Amino acid sequence: MRRLQFLRDKWTFGAASILLLGGLATCWLCHESVLAWYYVQRLNSAGAADRAAWTDQVAALGEAAVPRLQACLSQPDCQICESAQAALMALAERWPVDDARRAALYNAIAEQYPQCSLAGQCCSLALCRVWLDTVETPPAESIQAACRLVPLAGRSPDPQVRGKAIALAGTILRHERDQETVTACRELLRRGLLDTEAENRAVAARLAGETALNLLPQVAPLLDDPAPQVRQAAMLAVGPHETAVATDDLLRSLHDTDEDVRRLCETALKGRGLRAEDVLLGRLISDQRPDMRLQVLDNLRKTTDVAPAVWLRRLSHDPSPAVRAAAVRAAGEEAQVDFADRLMQMSQNDPSPTVRQLAQYYLLRRKPQ
Repeated sequence: MRRLQFLRDKWTFGAASILLLGGLATCWLCHESVLAWYYVQRLNSAGAADRAAWTDQVAALGEAAVPRLQACLSQPDCQICESAQAALMALAERWPVDDARRAALYNAIAEQYPQCSLAGQCCSLALCRVWLDTVETPPAESIQAACRLVPLAGRSPDPQVRGKAIALAGTILRHERDQETVTACRELLRRGLLDTEAENRAVAARLAGETALNLLPQVAPLLDDPAPQVRQAAMLAVGPHETAVATDDLLRSLHDTDEDVRRLCETALKGRGLRAEDVLLGRLISDQRPDMRLQVLDNLRKTTDVAPAVWLRRLSHDPSPAVRAAAVRAAGEEAQVDFADRLMQMSQNDPSPTVRQLAQYYLLRRKPQ
């Protein structure tokens, strides 16, 4: 009987111990959850001077803080989302690059993305971009998480989200070049070139300048974009590539209303082998004013370093009859210029009777030669 009582007491004590330990464990877990709630609340309400301190406090909680921070990304308040972004970044930096907890965090952010507010989506995309940029060789999990976000964000109706996605695509391409990734990022950049937001078009144009993406033909029309920052980005992308834009077609940008576009165009032309004298003649011959185009002839007479035949032929196709007539006179009086075939065409087909008569006159003068 005593033994039975002893066993009963022992069992009761053991059960009570188990319950006590379970209760303590539950309290500890609740303690972490309560701390996470409290610290995140303080972070969200902190002023600029205290925000960094509370960011560190939240990050020190480790994985326990992740659910609370994810919940913040669903809030429409930009400040709350940005605070969560900073805390998640600080939290990840506490773990080694190859730590499994980092991989879990990357996946958690990617899975949470559809439930995020617009502000939260922007912060999630920025967070993935920072994760890729802060290490020389990003872990595969961070690249995969970023790649999962690109197609989702690229179809967003919000221009700011699309802009973040375009920037992220450019970062991804610096680290990962498998065919599937390149195809997804290329498609996003292609849509970005047509984006309604000028800044997004500019970013897409800068990133699409890489020849491996085969997007230069789609970038070229942006040289006529109404926004100067887009024209600047397009010039940087296609300026060095004559296969994307012919040199003659590039000359019109020497008259762009934006000073930076004009400067970038001149740099691109010189990069293609044109000298300062050639650029000057190109600027004159592409001017919309006929009297400026006529100055090409004056400059040809002043220099001996430029072959006149090429420029005279261009002037002979000028839309202004006065310019074409001046080109005929200059070519007719220059015995060293081979211009007989063009004079023959102009004497028969030029829309101006005066130019046709002038071409016939100089053609007859050349016949004895």
